[in-house]
Amino acid sequence: MATRTFPSYRLYRDTRNRWRWRYERDRNEPLAVSPDSYASREECESMVRQLRSPAEVPLWIDTRDLIDATT
Repeated sequence: MATRTFPSYRLYRDTRNRWRWRYERDRNEPLAVSPDSYASREECESMVRQLRSPAEVPLWIDTRDLIDATT
């Protein structure tokens, strides 16, 4: 498993099982959070790609949310 670096974006599922992102300076210290939720991980990733500047900022997907992922 790769070591997470900061700052980075993290994708996760919310309580309604929809996708959201957080831009974190340190583990669990958000600098920004998604104002909306997304039905699919792909939609959420697309939004993060539009926001990332510079593009080298890492994107992390919480693997706990991938276990039952259907989208």
